[in-house]
Amino acid sequence: MLNSEIQHSVLANLSLKQILAVAAMLLGAAVLYQFLHALLISPLKDIPGPFLARFTRLWELRQMVRGDSHDTLVDLHKKHGPVVRISPNLYSFNSPADQKKIYNHRADLLKTPYYSAAGHPQRVNIFSTQDAALHSDRKKALANLYSMSSMIHYEDAVDRMNKVCLRKYAEFAEKRKRVLVPEFMQAYAFDVIGEITINQNFGMMENEGDMDGMIELVQSAIRYQGTVGILPEFHSWIVGIGGFLRLHNAGVLIEKIANETIRKFRQPERMIENQEPNSDPFISKVLRLEAAGKADRSNIMDAIGGNIAAGSDTTAITLSAALYYLYRTPRALMALRKEIDEAEKAGNISDPVSFKEARELSYLQAVIQETLRLHPAVGYVLPRKVPAGGMELAGRHFPEGTSVGVSAWALHQNAEVYGQDASEFRPERFLGNEGSSKNQTASLASSFAFGAGTRTCIGKNISLLEMTKVLPQIVRKFDLVFESDEPWELYTTWFSPIANMRRAVLIFLIVNLAVIAFLVHSVWTLLELLVINGIEDAITRQELPPIGSEIDDDRTQMIPKIIHQTYVNTSIPQVWQEAQQSCLERHKEPEWEYKLWTDKMSVEFIAAEYPDFLETFENYQFPIQRADAIRYFVLNHYGGIYIDLDDGCNRSLDPLLSYPAFVRKTVPTGVSNDAMGAVPHHPFFERVIEELQNYDRTWFLPYITVMASTGPLFLSIIWRHYSDEGFNVGDGADGGRIRIIFPDEYNNNPWSFFTHHLGNSWHGYDVQLIFWMARNWVLLTVIGFVAGGGALFGGWWYYNRYFLSPADVPRWKTQSIRQRIPFWSRRTRNEYELVNRHEP
Repeated sequence: MLNSEIQHSVLANLSLKQILAVAAMLLGAAVLYQFLHALLISPLKDIPGPFLARFTRLWELRQMVRGDSHDTLVDLHKKHGPVVRISPNLYSFNSPADQKKIYNHRADLLKTPYYSAAGHPQRVNIFSTQDAALHSDRKKALANLYSMSSMIHYEDAVDRMNKVCLRKYAEFAEKRKRVLVPEFMQAYAFDVIGEITINQNFGMMENEGDMDGMIELVQSAIRYQGTVGILPEFHSWIVGIGGFLRLHNAGVLIEKIANETIRKFRQPERMIENQEPNSDPFISKVLRLEAAGKADRSNIMDAIGGNIAAGSDTTAITLSAALYYLYRTPRALMALRKEIDEAEKAGNISDPVSFKEARELSYLQAVIQETLRLHPAVGYVLPRKVPAGGMELAGRHFPEGTSVGVSAWALHQNAEVYGQDASEFRPERFLGNEGSSKNQTASLASSFAFGAGTRTCIGKNISLLEMTKVLPQIVRKFDLVFESDEPWELYTTWFSPIANMRRAVLIFLIVNLAVIAFLVHSVWTLLELLVINGIEDAITRQELPPIGSEIDDDRTQMIPKIIHQTYVNTSIPQVWQEAQQSCLERHKEPEWEYKLWTDKMSVEFIAAEYPDFLETFENYQFPIQRADAIRYFVLNHYGGIYIDLDDGCNRSLDPLLSYPAFVRKTVPTGVSNDAMGAVPHHPFFERVIEELQNYDRTWFLPYITVMASTGPLFLSIIWRHYSDEGFNVGDGADGGRIRIIFPDEYNNNPWSFFTHHLGNSWHGYDVQLIFWMARNWVLLTVIGFVAGGGALFGGWWYYNRYFLSPADVPRWKTQSIRQRIPFWSRRTRNEYELVNRHEP
């Protein structure tokens, strides 16, 4: 452990000019090395692909933002063959043989950091985790619930939503109302997944819209994953900025739904052991596994989050594509209707069509397979990392650590697999009369619409159940008339649809504005903390009883007589024993209770009392973060006074017990967390523990990371927000006011409550840098503004120069009819007019 005040350091003796010169040289050398390595040294230097993609991920990001990555990959493979470079360390393949090698069942090719953007930086989910063992454990816990034999028990739920869907379609047809079918199918998919998962639909079809903004939040999350995944180094920063600015996101909404659902279904009357399990919603089955010790909270969140977020969007995209291709291909539509009509006349299907009956409709199954082939919901490669020793792909050796992947779009339009008509919608290619060998190969490739190997989409059977049941119902009852005959254009980021190319501009502007807002907000907060001294909440000597006296009769004790301290274990270092004993001698049992929270006790306490926070608590990067966090939780739960081990007690703390809560003012700004007290569940500390996850982010330096995520700076920011929002009122036991102990009550004065003993530090080199920055803050401020302005201008110029083309300009032009269509035209807003087939 290093003392924070290191006076002589190499860094401190360097001039700013020298430091900047060295930094520029190192940066230039790194850029030059990467350029020369990609061009001359890399063993994969001759693999074809866009020139810019050899040197930077910006080409890949450009395609993602432009929304044409799916078409670009198809065209690149048509031009260059089975393997192309799309980033300095990412290669795309389009052959079934390479697909089988990359996505095998041995799980030896792990996911790349690209997927980290699909989860919280500190809390992975079943989709975002790169740990094969963790994924296997989580998937194994739920796998049986997602099997098709389990899914068919939810037919009644699907039928209930199909009934609503068809009723609304009939209303649209009767009124000759044009309807945005893709949007409506999105609402349908959400309502079905809600009915299956939590036994409650979201009312989107009935309301003909998304009243809670859930669809937009989920789609925003998927767009985010597709773009930020390319630059995963920025993920934790962006999440941190979002939490700091309190921006809403899909994860928060889904977690809220999950928590409400868990509370509802954990009620005793819902956990009756002899209840018929097949009649339960999905969540009940997961909770039953949890009660049996076969699942935990992470599995519950995987189930609810995965079903709602991924299951709804992919199903809606595929359903919309199936309707588009069917009603754009009269031959296929007539063939499917003929099959349905003949089955109906023969008494082989009912109304509604059962899943078993629909599975026997061979042309319907071919339509579904062809839709999954021609329009897979995922529009990008699924990257994997080459394992130790490297591997052979496309006749080449790829070294360890290389990222490789397959795009379902490029694979499914490979003419060597599907013939020269691979870009056409022709369900007949999946029928047996085309030859068993070819049919088998095509079926294998089409299965990649849900991924392959150990990471195959766990919820694919939910999607197949919905599509298999609702498609024949719509086709047999309604005609869909297009508003325009123009073909659609697609806009792809991962698998989320984007309605208008303006979103690309908005994303660029929003990211820049968010960064600027974050910087302004941060600077303003620090300035406010410098100005706001909390004098109005100060505990003055005039209002305290004389030293040595007991609490007066008219001063009611509010804070419990408990002293909390924390350490790794019970063996307190000798350097801190004097401070510890000074508090124990003045606050003896049985009148006072003493609690020393060791690391083991802290984890057990969080697991028992605050299980939702356990994963964050255990994943803190630095032990001091756990030491910070546990003090907030024990004060909130038990009440009492927390004291750092290097703080001693100069007098009895009894006078402080008559306040609902107190913290210590620190210099130069804010409050400290080394000595503080509160009644149990004081509103301030309730707020503190609620905000811990929002501020859980990693900064450049360990010192700043700790200070801003759990330490005094974090506590000061929450104190400032708490006061600004008007909660800092009320001196009673139920009040929300928090009082301030000023430095003169801490600096070894006769009247001081606390004394500071020898202080050790968990930080070191980073504090030296901060001291150096403090000495040069004026120059650094000027440089920061110049660099920030230059970065914004450079980003704007690069975006306009490389991300936009003249062809994009008309696509922004306002159309007479607006519509959001999954992967559909930016230029053409296709609407349907619904016509009931059986109307005269």
